[in-house]
Amino acid sequence: MTAEFHCPAMTMFRDGKVDYEAQHKLLGRLVDAGVDGAIILGSASEFYAMTPEVRREVALDAIEQLKGKMKVYVGTGCLNVADTVAFSNEMAEAGATGLIIVGPYYIGAEPEGVFEYYDQVASQVKGDIMIYNYPERTSYDVTPDILNRLLDRHDNIVAIKDTVESATHTQKILNLVKSKHPEFKVFSGFDNNFLPTVLAGGNGAIGGMSNMAPYMVASWVKAVNAGDFETVGAIHKAVCELFQVYQQTNPFMPSMKYILQLQGLGNTEESMLPGVPATDEQKVVLAKLKDLVDEIQDKVKGE
Repeated sequence: MTAEFHCPAMTMFRDGKVDYEAQHKLLGRLVDAGVDGAIILGSASEFYAMTPEVRREVALDAIEQLKGKMKVYVGTGCLNVADTVAFSNEMAEAGATGLIIVGPYYIGAEPEGVFEYYDQVASQVKGDIMIYNYPERTSYDVTPDILNRLLDRHDNIVAIKDTVESATHTQKILNLVKSKHPEFKVFSGFDNNFLPTVLAGGNGAIGGMSNMAPYMVASWVKAVNAGDFETVGAIHKAVCELFQVYQQTNPFMPSMKYILQLQGLGNTEESMLPGVPATDEQKVVLAKLKDLVDEIQDKVKGE
């Protein structure tokens, strides 16, 4: 099985607007590094704080920048079926590789309600769908039973991003779903669960760290696929240390954007509310993490 790592691309802002110059540099660096794909309008993009018009503009711009260069999945999940279907079909027609769809958030749901939502969406969407399972934010789990029922009915549901901290949760999907549907792709939503997921028979990860360390994660994938476990282990150790970036600001995007700024990508760590800039104390930690990222990426680029 070939491992993959996809980047949930952040959105660069300046003075309350999308900074497309910085955005294109970010996306271009993903291509140059050889990252497998980009997720546009994922959680890291701050899609939840954008107007529908800005979401559409950001997605179409990214498709134009990346089409033919790497896989491009667009986050099209809305709070109702009709909006999700309309946005999904527009993005599929525009050239997206596929759609990554989170179910309705804020309100709770019974398992049958979750099934019905994705069943109705998949019946009407003309494109490949990756389910975005994020129980901590949606308040419900897309369980293996729900997945198997959906996959029995819909060939266009092709993957899942399982954003659950416990690798055991993702392994349960591998045991109960991938065993019945071997072509179904299973990705962890946590960078540090890339290796456990792949070793358990999954396909890899969709992790935000690839925004600031695209060459590192691309090298990690190559090492896994080549069986170079000395490099695999060294990068895994570094990823675990770099995980501190997620533990500074909440949400993490201002922290990672500060590192991008130090790397010369963008002029501000500006994020949409509720994201606020890192404190001076946090920036000291982040500057040290940036130095570690640079050290690792200089090494892998020189190999």
